Amino acid sequence: MKTKILTQISLAVILTALTFAFISCKGKPASFGEPISDKTITPIRSIATAPADYNDKNITVEGKIILECPAGGWFDLQQDAAILHVDLHPTGFAIPQKVGSVVTAQGTLKVKDNYPTLVGTGVEIK
Repeated sequence: MKTKILTQISLAVILTALTFAFISCKGKPASFGEPISDKTITPIRSIATAPADYNDKNITVEGKIILECPAGGWFDLQQDAAILHVDLHPTGFAIPQKVGSVVTAQGTLKVKDNYPTLVGTGVEIK
């Protein structure tokens, strides 16, 4: 009888600890690189339709990571049907593997051969 009660109490304590651990993991977003200073989101669709309008401009975008470098040095962001390549190599930082996660990225847009790439200076993973 004592063993059964101790087992039930132990199980309750473990479940409570796991619940608190799960809740605390949903805290604030993880940040990499420089802090995101401009919270105004530029739609990726706008960049895709007129990339020259954003060339050499500092912008902030948001979307879901659909493809990522194994080392975390670049990733492709999708927002609705539009996709934008984000390159972190020039700024010297990387992010962990987060395919499927929603992120906010800030940096300077560079256009080469009408292909836009955001040279990321900061990333926030939600």
